[in-house]
Amino acid sequence: MNWSMTFMRDADIFFPYGTLERRTDVQNRNYSAIFDQKTKFAAWFVGNCITPNKREKYVEELQRAGVEVDIYGGCCKKGHRLPRFNNEAAKKTLDRYKFYLSFENSNCEDYVTEKLFSNYNYDVIQLVMGGADYKRLLPNNSYIDTADFKNATKMAAYLNVLGNNKDKYIEMLQNKHQLVWNGHNTFDEASYSKSFCTLCEKLNNLDSNRRVYRSMNDHYRISRCPPFTKAEPYYH
Repeated sequence: MNWSMTFMRDADIFFPYGTLERRTDVQNRNYSAIFDQKTKFAAWFVGNCITPNKREKYVEELQRAGVEVDIYGGCCKKGHRLPRFNNEAAKKTLDRYKFYLSFENSNCEDYVTEKLFSNYNYDVIQLVMGGADYKRLLPNNSYIDTADFKNATKMAAYLNVLGNNKDKYIEMLQNKHQLVWNGHNTFDEASYSKSFCTLCEKLNNLDSNRRVYRSMNDHYRISRCPPFTKAEPYYH
């Protein structure tokens, strides 16, 4: 193989699922009204019910610890419709919730997908699970990472306090709105264009960009996408 073109940040051509940009417009929002319209606690849009990092088990633990999580999509037993690829429906749904579960299906290094990006612009605090460096990606005090808690019970206790603290919640939402996702549905044109422009640049300068990988296995080390084992918590 000559080049890698993946979501991993050390790829020859970085090809992320999306990117967030700093806002250039001034946000003049009635955050108090935004908070007051939220009558539900947490939502999760999901269709993959059995995953490598066992995120579904973590959600079950959250529910047992008293967190109300409404599940939309194929993994829901109550028939909630998944408003996927419909920005208006997704916004209308998430406007009622305080939290949204942006849980990846595996904790691979740098792996962060449309689960984070396509729901970023809505007025909801995201709970994240995955192998990405969220501190680099997101504004400080604007999201909640499962890896910051010893277990789901500890996280549930924190969420229940935060969900009833209007000032703290609004502060986090304001921090989140420092950035914006400029994609459409799950397609991020800006990120895709930048990656293919990088590919064109390399193709036009082959002599200075020649690479050879003799082993795909060595390049994509298993350690970059750790398998779940019972000896290791699935939320780390």
